Amino acid sequence: MRTFIVFILLVFVCNVLRAQSNAKFNMGVGYGLGTHITNDGLNFVIGRYNDTRPYLSKPMDEVHFFRGWNVAVETYFPKFLMEFEFIGHTSNVSAESSSTSDARDFKYRMNTFNMGYAYQLTGQKDKVQGLYGGFDISTISVKNFTRTYTIGNDPGDFYEINWDLIIGVSPYLQYAGGRFTFKGYYQWMIFKQNFWDVNVALNPATWSGDAYESNEGKANTIGMVLRVNLWENDRPKSYY
Repeated sequence: MRTFIVFILLVFVCNVLRAQSNAKFNMGVGYGLGTHITNDGLNFVIGRYNDTRPYLSKPMDEVHFFRGWNVAVETYFPKFLMEFEFIGHTSNVSAESSSTSDARDFKYRMNTFNMGYAYQLTGQKDKVQGLYGGFDISTISVKNFTRTYTIGNDPGDFYEINWDLIIGVSPYLQYAGGRFTFKGYYQWMIFKQNFWDVNVALNPATWSGDAYESNEGKANTIGMVLRVNLWENDRPKSYY
């Protein structure tokens, strides 16, 4: 409910700004997917989980693929744009043992709040539509969750293991169309995440023997999003 209220307020504010300002405002809602090219600390913990349980009929996969919702508010000026953006990254992996009927699910949620600028590479400077190249400063919220259950029974709810806050940067290319916007980006973490608590939760019998630095790593990411613009962006004159 709170998310819905925040969304309605953003739509209202953006609509007021569009009516009162000479700058061009828009808001988009969409969905994205991608892959974590590296995620060393987390994948070390998952590797230890599999190595110490040779009886698993389904070992736990490393965390790479992600998906999630995307919301952006953008302000367009002649030849550049400024954006505020939320990108959700959620990954789910699991492990099973057919001999004991036990299962474990693990969820890695890496939500990103971006603020940045982009320069218009193609299109007319007094129009919005075109290709942009930009750079975001990213505030990255990382949460890890897990749950265990008996195969065939209700899995129950996830419980949160830990939370971390990381700073990153994201160069990107974006095409702003009339009703749709497409964005491709690379996100690089400046600082490392720490998965010590995840190791304790997943590997209670072995975590104390692991080197502390083995639990650290960066999740560097390639992703893309497709958004629907709430208001249609104006078109270059050549379109008419």
